[in-house]
Amino acid sequence: MALFESARKKQRIHLPLKTRVNPLQLMVDNGDLPVEWPGAYERRARLVRGEKMSWHDS
Repeated sequence: MALFESARKKQRIHLPLKTRVNPLQLMVDNGDLPVEWPGAYERRARLVRGEKMSWHDS
């Protein structure tokens, strides 16, 4: 969160963060960070299914 807040404000951020909003979502909503692949994206889920592996022990 601090990394995205720093990128959004373009300055050093002191911890703990005082903001309650998601800085990544703000950057996307404002157009500061363009979305390349719209929609939900979970890379790990695709890789697990593609390699015929499971998150659960068999």
